[in-house]
Order: sequence, then structure tokens, then C-alpha cells
Amino acid sequence: MAMEVHADRLMLEEVSADALLVGVFEDDCHPSLYFSRTDHPLAVQLSELVAAKEITGKRGEATLVHTFGMIAAKRLLTMGLGKREDLNLERLRRMAAVCGRQLRDIHCQRIAIHLGFLPDDFQKSDTAAAMVEGFLLGQYQFTKYRQEQNQAEIQSFGLYFSIEIDEREMARAIRFGIILALATNFTRDLCNEPGNVLTPEGFAETSRQLAAGCGLRCGVLDEQALADKGMNLLLAVGKGSAVPPRLIWLEYRGAGNGSPVYGLLGKGITFDAGGLSLKDQASISNMHLDKTAGAMVLGVIRALIALNARVNVTGVISAAENMPDGRAYRPGDVIRSYAGRTVEISDTDAEGRLVMADALTFMQNDLNIKRIIDVATLTGGAEAAFGPDIIPVMTNTQQMADQFIHACAHSGEPAWELPLYKEYREMLDSQIADIVNDVADGPSTIVSALFLNEFIEPGTEWLHLDIAGKEMTEKEKGYIPKGATGVGLRSLIRYFLHLAGDDIVANGRPRQKLLA
Repeated sequence: MAMEVHADRLMLEEVSADALLVGVFEDDCHPSLYFSRTDHPLAVQLSELVAAKEITGKRGEATLVHTFGMIAAKRLLTMGLGKREDLNLERLRRMAAVCGRQLRDIHCQRIAIHLGFLPDDFQKSDTAAAMVEGFLLGQYQFTKYRQEQNQAEIQSFGLYFSIEIDEREMARAIRFGIILALATNFTRDLCNEPGNVLTPEGFAETSRQLAAGCGLRCGVLDEQALADKGMNLLLAVGKGSAVPPRLIWLEYRGAGNGSPVYGLLGKGITFDAGGLSLKDQASISNMHLDKTAGAMVLGVIRALIALNARVNVTGVISAAENMPDGRAYRPGDVIRSYAGRTVEISDTDAEGRLVMADALTFMQNDLNIKRIIDVATLTGGAEAAFGPDIIPVMTNTQQMADQFIHACAHSGEPAWELPLYKEYREMLDSQIADIVNDVADGPSTIVSALFLNEFIEPGTEWLHLDIAGKEMTEKEKGYIPKGATGVGLRSLIRYFLHLAGDDIVANGRPRQKLLA
């Protein structure tokens, strides 16, 4: 990363930057208090702007002031944070992202934030990690295929405090924020790649490169190996495409032999046309993003490597392209899974659960993994029920759900547990096979989880995340850019760090509201 990120102790007037960012509160709007003396000329000017209601501290309000040499920074940007008691890490992330973009767009190259506004009970290291995380996430742009590259370059981002800081602790927090942001932006890049570039084999090659660069073990099953094993569900989904499917796995062993191994499975449909159950024009244009969960697997592994996390994680990607063709699988077909169960196909657009079912069996039987998280853009019901932000969670092990939801709270990514309601299992009954892959009018998010649960063996702990409708956005919001969001990735990293006993980020303040 070319940008320099650092922290130091300086008074507000002493910070040299193209632009200096300061937060102000709606119920305590006194930016002059952040100066070494309240009669400083710029402090007086800011007090006049407050009196004139040009600076109010309302959440999201930004006011840019040119300093004309009154302080070392060329510009001062105040950002309204709402009420002081409502401040949390997520608001700080969003503040850093929004202001960072605004200042980048007016060609500021050296950007700083003075944290004199921070309440005394906020932990400085947590704040630093969150601000760096938000700032770098907010800078993301996918411009790889643009002939003209007009992206402004920011040279440095500085965090400044009026009080003493622990330099070693601060450096660790900054590094943590950088790693989480870079892993997310790496994942966003993979998600945004068009379907003609990142194919199932492209996924495999990217995985091999990551493994080779870090000394990890990587395995890839091609179509012949899949056929030899009897992974017919994965093969069926890929039959209608000119590019064959792949099953990919990478082994990260940060805790060494003898420690538990956790599995992370991601759906990697590199383009989903719906198969013969063809999608409509409105929904098909963004179906290169159906590989989001597979990309997240690589992003998580990359972050764990960089953090040297003391946990064992095997990442698995079930990759295929779901296309209509003369060889494509059909509604009404019956296919025998790797687990031996037969599946009646009622909808070829319910392909994600098929490729994941064979992968779950592979993880349990071939890789001997008994603790699994799977992630998928799986059902439209996940978006209909929870909107674009909240991640539905289903599990057979309550502790896994509790730990993941807790990690989500620290990342500012809300999650909510849905019941794995066994009474709905009968909806998947088939007249001609062991199970049908979809039902027309059922509660799709729960029913799809129940389908996957059929392939979870006794004794396996399992957590299922359905991120459909959250993988992309058409509108910029906070640190979320247009296009791929990378939602859930930072929470998964924090979840695995918790399992490693290496939580770097706790709460911003005791008993604070963690979400915005």
C-alpha cells in the first residue's frame, strides 16, 4: 500500500496537512475547545460559525473551512456526529470514509484527523483501528477497465491525539485496520471482476497464487476428478457452461497440528444465468457477483496470513458457471449427490445449495472438518426479509451464532439469527427422490438452510450465512462503495480471531451501542 498511515501526539494547531478533520457533536458543539486556547483566531472563527448555525453537529453535516495560515493545516473539515452519547466505532468508520472521499475529490493528498473530540472513555487503539479501516474502505474504487485513470492519489493519513499514546499499541491497531481494509478491498476486486475474466479456473489459479506466495497447501478438483468422486451436483450446475466447474481448497494452519480445524465454505458461482430457469433481464446483469462468498474465502485467508492468526482454517470454494445449454441440467432431473442422497431438480436457479451440498460432504468426509461456516448469496428471501444490511444467520450450534453475531457488532455489520425450523423440512419432500432442491412459495431463506442441513453429518457444528442482496449496492453509503460491498468479511475475520484468542478490538467504550 503506497499510502502512509501513522499516529502521533500533537495539538490541533500543529498538525500539518492539506486537510484536517475534526468531529463535532450536536449537543456539545464547541470545536474551539479542541484548540490549545479558545482565543485562537481560528477557534474564534469556528465559534462564530456555530453561533450562526453553519456548524450544528448534526449527524453527517460537513463544513469545510480554509485556514489561511492560522494553523499548520491548509483546511479544516468539521463533521457532525450527532449526539455525543450515541457515538460508536461504526459512526467513526463512516465519518472517516465519507470525509476521506470528499477531501480526495478536492485533491487533498495529506489528510489527517485530530481526535481531541473523542470522549474520555473511548479506547484509543480501538478508535485508531476503526478510523483506518473506514478511511481505506471508503477510498475503494474499481477502475481496472477504465482507459482513463483519473483517480486522485492520497499520500498519507494521520491520526493525532492531544494526549500521550502507546506507540506500540497504536501501531498494532493501525496495522489491524489496514489489514482488514485491504482484505476487504481485495475481495471487492475479485467480486467486481466480470464473468468472462474470473471463471472457475480463474478462481483456482488465484487460489494457487495466494497459496504459493504464502506457503499454504492448495488443492483443486477439475471436472474429471469431480466425476471420479461422484460430486454430481456440482458437475450438474456446470454442465451448461463452456467453462467447467472446480472445487478449490486452501489450508491455513496458524495454530499448528493438534488444534481444531475450522472450515469456511464459499459459493463461487462466477456467473449465474439461472440455467434453464433463466433469470429475467433486471436481475441477470449483476450475476457475476454470485461469486461473492467464494471471493470472501480468499479474503479471509489473506487476512489471517497477514495477522499471523493462531487458528487453523481451511477455505473451500465451490466454483461453477450456471448457464443454459443443450447439455444443461433440467427441472425434473434427479441427481445423486456426493453424499449418496438423490435430489430432484425443481428449479435450476436454486443452484447454490447444490454446489455447496457436495462441498459440505467433501469437507466432512475427505478433509475431516467438523466445524464449518458456509457463506452464500443464496436466496432472494434474505433480502426481502432483512433488507440490504442485516445478515441472516442459521446454525445447529448456538455458540457459533452468538460468537459470529458478536463479531458482526464490532464490525458494524448487523446480523440476526433465524430459526432452523425443522417443521419446514417436509416442504422439501420429493415424490421421486430423497429431497427436492427448491419450493415455489416457501420461506426460502430457512428452507434453503434446511436443504444444506441435510448434508451436515451428526457431530458437525455448522453455521450458515445468507448474504444475498447484501453483496452489492447501486448507491454509495458510508464506507460501502457502488458495486461489490465485501459485506461480512471483516466480521468473519474477527470471528476467527476470537477463536484464536486474539481479539485486538473490543468495544469503543464500555456498554456503548455498537451499531449506528
